[in-house]
Parts: sequence; C-alpha cells; structure tokens
Amino acid sequence: MSRKELKHAEIISKFINGDLSLSKASLMLKISIRQIKRLCKRYKEGGVQGLDHRGCGKESVRRINSSTREGVLELIKNDYPNFSLQLIKEQLEQRNDLQFSHEWIRGLMIKEGLAS
Repeated sequence: MSRKELKHAEIISKFINGDLSLSKASLMLKISIRQIKRLCKRYKEGGVQGLDHRGCGKESVRRINSSTREGVLELIKNDYPNFSLQLIKEQLEQRNDLQFSHEWIRGLMIKEGLAS
C-alpha cells in the first residue's frame, strides 16, 4: 500500500469508529463526502486491503505485446543497426508501416543496450 492509501485507511477507520465526522474526514482527505462513503463501504468489505488501488498488479491495457516488441527489436538490430533514433522511427513508419512513439523506441533500445 502507498502512504496515501495508508492515510486514507487511518482516517476512514477513525470515521467508522466515530472519532471523526463525515465532513471532517472529507476535508482531511480532500475528497467528496460521496467518495468517503464509497471508501467506507470498501473498507468494511475488505478491510485495509479493500482500499488498495484496484489496478495494482495488473498489466496495462495499452501495453505492447512481447512478440511485437521482439519484432521491432529484430528490425532495429538487422535492418537499422547504425541509424539514429529519429531515422529508425521514420524507417519503421515508411518501410514497415509501424508507428511507435520516439520515447517508446528509445526506451526499448536502452533496455537492450543499443542506445545510451
């Protein structure tokens, strides 16, 4: 859990125990009263773990699959070994009809040790 989630859990538990009012809890967490009620429901159902972000541990839906990543890497190694990053991006778009961001290609090349 993050620090923010731990803080939320602490304040939500104080509200549930009656130590804090709904409006004070809302002000302390800087979220709406409706959100406080929603978090209370999740806290009651799952305890502190119920307040965890539900996206944790899941892969991004925008993630580029590994076969595509490997294919682009092979193209870079075999067809464009000494090209600059911008030229690689342009060649992937023109010759191979593949469009990726400049930063994604750069990150891929850095992970593989092809760029600094």
